[in-house]
Amino acid sequence: MSLLLLLAACASSERASGPLPDGAYLWSRVHDEHTAATLAADPTDTLHALVDALSWWDGAAHHAPMALGPLPVGTVLCIRAGVPPEGVDPAPALVAAIAAARAAYPDAGGVQLDLDMPTARLGEYTALAPQLRGAAAPLPLSITALPTWLSSPELPRLADEVDHYVLQVHWDDRRQRGPALQAEVVDWVEQAGALGRPFQVALPTYGRRAYLPEERRDELFLSDPVEEARLVRAWTQDRPAALTGLLWFRLPDDTDRMVWSVETLAAVREGRAPHPRLVARAAQDSLGAWVVSVHNEGDTTGLLAAVTVEPEPLVGDGLGGAEWWPGRGTLEPRGWNPSDSLVAPGETMTLGWVRTGRAPELTVREVSR
Repeated sequence: MSLLLLLAACASSERASGPLPDGAYLWSRVHDEHTAATLAADPTDTLHALVDALSWWDGAAHHAPMALGPLPVGTVLCIRAGVPPEGVDPAPALVAAIAAARAAYPDAGGVQLDLDMPTARLGEYTALAPQLRGAAAPLPLSITALPTWLSSPELPRLADEVDHYVLQVHWDDRRQRGPALQAEVVDWVEQAGALGRPFQVALPTYGRRAYLPEERRDELFLSDPVEEARLVRAWTQDRPAALTGLLWFRLPDDTDRMVWSVETLAAVREGRAPHPRLVARAAQDSLGAWVVSVHNEGDTTGLLAAVTVEPEPLVGDGLGGAEWWPGRGTLEPRGWNPSDSLVAPGETMTLGWVRTGRAPELTVREVSR
């Protein structure tokens, strides 16, 4: 083995431990009061903000800069770019996007390019990288990377042309409840670590609602904070030395119920597994009816299936997004919109009212994750 290969092998086997620096993505097109609140609540070390999106048609690049307004000093400016058509030189458009972003945010801390180039075309990306790095200088340039790139001999060369890369280990997968972390995530991180080039890992905090035509129903696909907390604990104790940080996609947002709450992200960042704690309550109103609600005393969103009311009420009705099922003696979120079953930390959901001969006994049933 040559000395160069020996040194590379030794570097790739180095391990590290201790807390990992982290950052979070702001993936918004406009700056409003909700964006301001999101930024104010950001607990992470570094903000990564989408500032421009490039798409291609008729052989030309088309820019869609975000209207974000001021951003914190040190923000990493993210540019999302579609895959350029073969035979089209994307360098002028990408260099122009970097220059425009830097001019708009002179206090930025870095530039990141999100370009999911097909693995077979990584050589093109490597050839572009020196021009992109020159446009970003003196700011550091990072890129996002797909797990499929780990099998390409071109990835080490590409990684040498940038300051670091961000390994994306999640995407929508209907076989699981998530834009889920894939089962191979630990192996992918070890493979990336073996390359010996600095990298970060992007982890999901978001979910989505999708219609499953084969089952004729909607389904919620949610990121699993318990699994991600387990990964944080494991990497805090032992990880490849090349793994230099974590990035959360996306920041908590009070207007988006599919994104983790501030409480959930705080727990996961510390490696603590968050859990919901749904508590049912009944309060008698001025007309003698019992108003039933559920409050989440936990630190992550709960999925409410039903609240059973005993003894069997004489009469009842649902409120808001809930229904009363007299045959089952339950108040339940309406099944046509699964997002109605989400109860965020600190949130109280009013389900309906019932009339009983005495104070009702309430039992909460949650949706299994």
